[in-house]
Amino acid sequence: MQMMKRKAFTLVELLVVIGIIAVLVGILLPALAKARDQANTIKCASNLRGIGQAFAQYLTENKDTFPPSNFFTGLQVNTANQTQAPTQPIYGYTHWSALISGTAQWENASGYITTSAAPVMTAAQLAPFLNTKGWEQFQCPALLNGGLPPDNTYPSNHDLGLQNDAGPNIVDLQAPRLAYTVNEALCPRSYLVAHIPGINNVHGYNFVRSGRIQHSAETILGAELWGFQADAMTTSQINGNFISNSRRPVSGYISFGTTPDKLYNSLTGIYTAVADGYENQMSPNPEPGFEAAVAAGGLPNPNTTLDFVGRNHGAHSFGMVGGDTRTGWDLRTTNFLFVDGHVETKNVADTVYPKNQWGDEMYSLQQN
Repeated sequence: MQMMKRKAFTLVELLVVIGIIAVLVGILLPALAKARDQANTIKCASNLRGIGQAFAQYLTENKDTFPPSNFFTGLQVNTANQTQAPTQPIYGYTHWSALISGTAQWENASGYITTSAAPVMTAAQLAPFLNTKGWEQFQCPALLNGGLPPDNTYPSNHDLGLQNDAGPNIVDLQAPRLAYTVNEALCPRSYLVAHIPGINNVHGYNFVRSGRIQHSAETILGAELWGFQADAMTTSQINGNFISNSRRPVSGYISFGTTPDKLYNSLTGIYTAVADGYENQMSPNPEPGFEAAVAAGGLPNPNTTLDFVGRNHGAHSFGMVGGDTRTGWDLRTTNFLFVDGHVETKNVADTVYPKNQWGDEMYSLQQN
């Protein structure tokens, strides 16, 4: 009987096949990565557009008034003597994400927040904030874990080993994972009266009606955050520890008093648009500075809160932007929600050059 020879690949043929596969993988992987990034960008934009719709519904139900960006849970304001309590977040925070989603409420009495002085949350009220189910609209797939945790949250939800600011039994009324922030010029913070002890703010915040915004299609309401906890930390007002600061609103304005300081911190009373003669206040690439500060045991400390707006989409490239002479700008893009409800994808520099799109004025701050 004749022996039949089995055909087989030679070593050379096998190497050629492996080489072809390697070349194809090298060609396809960047394309797949680009497609995935584009899908994430579209999903993030879609979520932000949905948030815009929730804002529109909220305005309809609340006398055309924007919600606060965040406030101390239990906040009461005495309009007669212009005092408020508490002056620290001892019961945690209530956040705009909870307000527009209907999982938390507040009463607008003569423009001031009034809630229980010592709120006692029931298990049913706290349940939505103890897991991420139902909060997908506030997350972005381009960010680690979909976004950042609140200051006070359930134990397994913290990043970088941070602990609750107000204690282990306090949970902030905020989306458990958050990828987005709001414009501080439209959504005020907790300080509703001036000269709060320990804060020493010159001005308090006030609520803003949407009718005051003359250019709604050119005024930003919300944007994406950076997706890393180290880029969004601050110091506790209660114990001085480092805490998550995902509740942070941002603003296209800076303040200068006796010493340059950040608007959200000093409230010194002199407000200038970032792009109005102070172009160098924005950092072309803030992340290295953030990382260096945290590595040295400190906190990110930029001159403008716009450095906390994420640059999360597109190829990681660097260059120049229109309106600024510096090089080394991180040219990745992010999604921006405008007051009229539309969303644009662009670099944060495009929101201040050639025109500041963060508001014609700092509407939320009392100027008297």
